[in-house]
Amino acid sequence: MAKVSRFNGFNIFTPDQQESAESRQRGEYAELRNREFLDKFTIPEKPPIPISGTFIYAHAPDYGGCVTLDWHQEEWEKLFAGFQEKNLDTAIFQAAVWKELEECYYPSKYFGNFRCWQVIPEMLKAAEKYGIKVYLGGYGSTTGWDPGFNRETAEKEFAAQSGCLLELSRYADDFAGIYLAPETAFFGNAPGEREKHLNYLYRKYFTWINENLPGKEIIISPCSKYYPDSAEKFVNFWDTVWQDVENAILAPQDSVGSRCCTLPDQPEMWDCWKIVAQHHRMKLWADIELFARIGGIDPDSALAAPAERVAAQLTHAAAAVEKCVCWEYPYFAGNVQGGKELSKWLFQ
Repeated sequence: MAKVSRFNGFNIFTPDQQESAESRQRGEYAELRNREFLDKFTIPEKPPIPISGTFIYAHAPDYGGCVTLDWHQEEWEKLFAGFQEKNLDTAIFQAAVWKELEECYYPSKYFGNFRCWQVIPEMLKAAEKYGIKVYLGGYGSTTGWDPGFNRETAEKEFAAQSGCLLELSRYADDFAGIYLAPETAFFGNAPGEREKHLNYLYRKYFTWINENLPGKEIIISPCSKYYPDSAEKFVNFWDTVWQDVENAILAPQDSVGSRCCTLPDQPEMWDCWKIVAQHHRMKLWADIELFARIGGIDPDSALAAPAERVAAQLTHAAAAVEKCVCWEYPYFAGNVQGGKELSKWLFQ
């Protein structure tokens, strides 16, 4: 299990030894598979589909990243001016609150026992000035990864989610939609009680938003964990989790950077996501991971991915989706190692 550690004055998730070892092992396999694919891949001169949006955050959850905790409107304006130059029109703010990190990024009474910053008000003012469409992530937690997720967990999660969104509704005129911050994934299993409880949470969550924030779009961005010969189980899993959940924007993480889906397996993964999106009348976007993990998982292990790998990711996504966003432009197309080179190809 990931633990919480102090890093540069704020909290981040760091892995235990077993998780770090498993990440290295998974990374070695993924690198081999990706390299075999790229040896036969011809990088296109230009991206086959543009990246037109990005996730942003107060700080990255498990690496150094682009820390915005103490930014004022001026710093956000500089970032969003860069968005305009690169034709990025969409920003998805990862989480307004992090349960496990005990941090909140807007003035809050509900989470008054958490350490708080003024990130969201400053960001929204700058986004309005530059015409950036913002989706606000609400209450972030790792609950969606809990194998023992049950009805009691769902009720507690919903109470915190709705409490957060009720406070964020004061900014309703300044954002276009909501990002469902907790993530989850298909783990190769047939749907069971856990997935039914997740469905209960999704239905309550969507109903609350539609009643209290009418007209706001909802984005969900699950992890794409690939298991061979499991396409039917994959679709059944998500059909169970999202039963009676419709009309959202489904923006799956392509999970290449996190080593959960390799390049050769992406076409099948996107075919599966297309079926799920059609079943639930969801728009299908892609969340393209621009990062590469070096070794295990630690604050300094995330670097920019090489352009050839991202080109392959975009080539696969272009056949399935109507829009690509990414994790994440400010850092991995910025000053981190390899960022400038990746940005030059992506935004030529």
